Amino acid sequence: MKGFEIRLDMKKASVVLVRGDKSIAFANFLFDKSQITITDFDVYRYYRKKGYGTILMYFLMGLARAKRKAIYLYSVPQSVHFYEKVGFDFLKDYKYGKHNGKKVIIKNLNPSLKFDEQVDATDFIWIPPEMKQVSIYI
Repeated sequence: MKGFEIRLDMKKASVVLVRGDKSIAFANFLFDKSQITITDFDVYRYYRKKGYGTILMYFLMGLARAKRKAIYLYSVPQSVHFYEKVGFDFLKDYKYGKHNGKKVIIKNLNPSLKFDEQVDATDFIWIPPEMKQVSIYI
């Protein structure tokens, strides 16, 4: 893997992995007081399956860890394996407020709908290891 650069722009809430003058992968996110929500994450077709997506995601996980925030995202079905591989869990696993010793409070749920109608198998969460409690807004 040749040299690359990661460019973070907090004002635009985006991060791009580049090599030379070519963009390889990017992510857009929302950054608020409780979490980082990844809204777009993509590796350009030619560069897939070469580790660039993993590098970019680990960068975002490092940012979340430094800022003491969880990461939330919604995945398309074909990307589920990737997010599991890098350490994300299904948000559904947190239904009863605890998972792997962490307390998770999920907010903004519609009281007229069941939990399973609002959170499905493609909602993911990653919580920095040192955090024992987080609030997630969906």
